[in-house]
Amino acid sequence: MYDLANEEDRSGDKSPDKRVDLILQRLSKDKS
Repeated sequence: MYDLANEEDRSGDKSPDKRVDLILQRLSKDKS
């Protein structure tokens, strides 16, 4: 979960909404 910041840096997108989307995607991946 803590590598989300690094993913944001690579994508160049600092939008809080994007961060939430990434977290939700990671959570849904863990559940499946």
